[in-house]
Amino acid sequence: MNQEQIILKKLSAADIEKVRVWRNQEFVRQHMEYQKIISKEEQLVWFEKINSDASFQYFLVVCNEKPIGLIHLGNINKDTKSADVGLFIGEQDYLGTGAALTASIKILDLAFVSFELENLFAKVNSINIKVKEYNSFLGFVFDKKLSPSFEQWKIDKPTYFGKRERLQRLDKK
Repeated sequence: MNQEQIILKKLSAADIEKVRVWRNQEFVRQHMEYQKIISKEEQLVWFEKINSDASFQYFLVVCNEKPIGLIHLGNINKDTKSADVGLFIGEQDYLGTGAALTASIKILDLAFVSFELENLFAKVNSINIKVKEYNSFLGFVFDKKLSPSFEQWKIDKPTYFGKRERLQRLDKK
């Protein structure tokens, strides 16, 4: 994958059914805090909440015009210059292709450059070793245990910019 193949498209009402279908797949759902099957009604309530709150920015990850996943910044706090960040790829054929790396670089740039944030936090399922390794690769470090099943990982702006050039070189391969 490369920067040109992946774009982040603001999530719209027309996209939420696709996101719900992705989110309800076992390979996605098993790593989420909320693991129940999401109904159309629940999805609509969720979308109305995030769509009416400026502290949430959700985007489809689109590869060559095909939506493949979801990425977001949430709980954006301009006072503390922090936010939560999260990502999942909903199309299994795109797992391991580099699409997540490209989308991650784009959302981290958005957070640290456009939104001028200083710290980002990711909630990670404690048993999801691949995601822990991925976050570590991006520059995130373990911050604290949130519950028996979830951890918080953190990246700050200087750490990201210290790794950004290397990440972009890998992204071009």
